[in-house]
Amino acid sequence: MRKVLFSLIFVLSALISLGQTIYTVKNVDALFDVKLDINRNKTFFQLNGGATQTVSQDDSTWTYTFCVDNLYDALKGYGKMDLDSLAGTPSVTVTLEAKYFYDDASWTTVLTKTWAGTTGDTTLIFDNSSAKAYRFFRFNVNPDISLDTTQVFDIGQIQYQLYK
Repeated sequence: MRKVLFSLIFVLSALISLGQTIYTVKNVDALFDVKLDINRNKTFFQLNGGATQTVSQDDSTWTYTFCVDNLYDALKGYGKMDLDSLAGTPSVTVTLEAKYFYDDASWTTVLTKTWAGTTGDTTLIFDNSSAKAYRFFRFNVNPDISLDTTQVFDIGQIQYQLYK
């Protein structure tokens, strides 16, 4: 009798677990620019922007989003963003932001970098470490729209990698 009861409990547990739906980043990855998959060892991306990623004082923000699939632990990140002043003296704030769930209302700022485009080219470095296992990230580029002067710059390249 004891074996029958144990077998019945095992079979019911197996049936219940098969009926559960497991959601991963795969269900929402089309909403993001890049998907990094830890299980497939895809932990790096590069965006070559140049003239196709031009930002001016008329733009309130420019964003580039990426998500991380099969994330089981907090990871470190290292990246760089190349900016090039095309006209005027841009004043720019760039934030690396993160959130746990794609439908969270707000993003948490992980790192903030500022740049005043007094030189032609500059590279911003993003070296972050967090004890939190964020799954969704974005680079948020905000020109200072309160300035009355012309500000035009382009995002030449973004490179970002995750590592343990």
